[in-house]
Amino acid sequence: MAAAVADHHTRAIRGQKTRALFMIITLQGHQRNACSNIFHQLFRLRYDTFVRDRQWTLPTRNGTEIDQYDRDDSIYFYGLDEENFLRSHVRLTPSVTSSLLADCFPHLVETDVDIRSATIFEGTRLIVNPRKGSKISNKAAKAELLVAMFEWSKSVGATHIQVIVESRMLASYVEMTPDVRPLGLAHPYGGGPRVQGGGEAIAIRCPVTDKVIDDLRAFGGLVNGIDLRRNSPVLPRAA
Repeated sequence: MAAAVADHHTRAIRGQKTRALFMIITLQGHQRNACSNIFHQLFRLRYDTFVRDRQWTLPTRNGTEIDQYDRDDSIYFYGLDEENFLRSHVRLTPSVTSSLLADCFPHLVETDVDIRSATIFEGTRLIVNPRKGSKISNKAAKAELLVAMFEWSKSVGATHIQVIVESRMLASYVEMTPDVRPLGLAHPYGGGPRVQGGGEAIAIRCPVTDKVIDDLRAFGGLVNGIDLRRNSPVLPRAA
């Protein structure tokens, strides 16, 4: 995998309406010891979102959520608002070494595709939570995070990103870009939607293309640029 460039740069985005809401920072898993305070906040946000609020049964450690896919080769994207509060997060993993879909949910794939490939990455633990969350700002915040993820993926030669999502959210992903494709039918997990901590999941995949990136920009109504910092850590402000 090509190493991400450790610099700060802003990418131009044309012809939309919303100024950048968040600063998006990327970190690699091997920076976990050097940036332990930042990673602690990321893992705490995941605990609050998925364990405390959604009541998923996940490995926890001292109020943080850390699993077997938090490896040195994982990539972390997180967004800070104008006051440096942590407001978004997604983890991207190379499917060859770290695939929740292949390891735990292969039954979600009913098409003849490779789940593991050197050019396929997998997104997990997506969180978008702007404090002043109008519908527009939520859409823009999600678009900023996903554009950063797709632009990074394009820069390292990835061809596709696959994700496991709640089946009820499928339409919202298709709204972002019509190039999203389900890999199979939806199936219940954790006892199904009527059980606390359960739901219905579906696997989707999207190509890493300029068209998809433009679709995401249009979805979020982005203007000017994404403040994207690669491997240039910024410590979130304590909530």
